[in-house]
Amino acid sequence: MNHDQRKVNDKRIKAGGEQAGTNENMFRVYAAVTLGNFFWGISNILTRIAVSVADPEILLTFRFLTAFAILSIIMLVKKERFSIHKSVFPALVLMAVTEPLIYFGEGYGIKLSNASFASMITATTPISSIAFAALLLKEYPTKRQIFYSLVAVAGILLITAQGQQMGYVHPAGAVILILAVIITGLYRTANRKAAEGFSTLQRTWAVFLVCMITFTLTSLIRNHGDLSVYTDALSHPEFVASFVLLAVLSSAAAHVLVNYGYKYLSVLSVSIFAILQNVIGIFAGILILHEPATPTILIGSAMIILSIYMVNRA
Repeated sequence: MNHDQRKVNDKRIKAGGEQAGTNENMFRVYAAVTLGNFFWGISNILTRIAVSVADPEILLTFRFLTAFAILSIIMLVKKERFSIHKSVFPALVLMAVTEPLIYFGEGYGIKLSNASFASMITATTPISSIAFAALLLKEYPTKRQIFYSLVAVAGILLITAQGQQMGYVHPAGAVILILAVIITGLYRTANRKAAEGFSTLQRTWAVFLVCMITFTLTSLIRNHGDLSVYTDALSHPEFVASFVLLAVLSSAAAHVLVNYGYKYLSVLSVSIFAILQNVIGIFAGILILHEPATPTILIGSAMIILSIYMVNRA
């Protein structure tokens, strides 16, 4: 690649994503991001099964230990070299550090509030993503994209409003959830920036490394180094099956697929696709757990799907 071609590619990246070229290639990008969010969408059901046996910290430890091992093997087989790119290395560190913070923020935020309130707050993550992308990457959405982003948020709020009534919300829970939304926007912006110098596998591997260390240390501290809680969890086949599926699909596959999208799509586009997780989670609950389907859920889901299409078409 000559110097002029590199300058053109740099401009494309800064404008909101390196261009994949043909419609066929862009279809591959959209399919990858959609499939990745599908795997995240079904993670709630697998998590419910696993946490009925062991604490969430134990689950996260096994999940990311397994996911990290999978990514490490893939990188060794592909002979992927991890070169340090000084200009975007801070972005890689930032995205790796913020990932476990999002897990902790959403977990403790729900614990100090309730699922409905948490869903309403986390539905605003596209807004924080737009703000950070505009501030740090100079990615400015069109008015049409902003409008349909708000329609997607409204769809989530509509679905949430028809669910369980709001119970007591501790002020600390509200603050933690708001911070989680802000951190999520920062993570997505850092991911987009890091994509300029690091491959999909490299970014995913870095995130899994930090998550593995963080969740393993946290679970060891909370259980006072008692290893019997780990062996007890492994004695339950449903727990093992759940964390393996979470590691393979909802961690390794999902992160690789969505991180691939960050190379070609703007932060806003990826953020809108993320709302698809709510729709997938709802319909998975309807099909697998036989939860009720109401007109409100169908309307809200249609609003979200329409918004995803219109934002990426704009």
